[in-house]
Amino acid sequence: MRVPRLFFKNVRTEPRRFEFRSPHYDPKKREIEERKERLDQEIARERGEVTDEATPPRVSFDRSRRVRAKQSSRTRVIRFVLILAALCYLLYQGILWVETTDFGKVIDSAKNV
Repeated sequence: MRVPRLFFKNVRTEPRRFEFRSPHYDPKKREIEERKERLDQEIARERGEVTDEATPPRVSFDRSRRVRAKQSSRTRVIRFVLILAALCYLLYQGILWVETTDFGKVIDSAKNV
């Protein structure tokens, strides 16, 4: 519901809005540059010159890259599993060593010093 204008002349009917105007950005200048680029491309096409932007990117249907990527990911997973198994085995052997070792003698010798 709007505020009647007869009684309240200075009341805003819309919320305040923020508009950022960068001192470095000029939309007119940007539009002029884009038009210039398009015209340069058209002129180059008319002359028969090929520009980098006018040529479409090359599409490759080579599947060898995909096969190599799959193979390398498999080798990474296998290497990770082998390292993890080795670390688990070393941890198990360490636990067995700690259980079989009598640390009482080491502690008693440290107390006497």
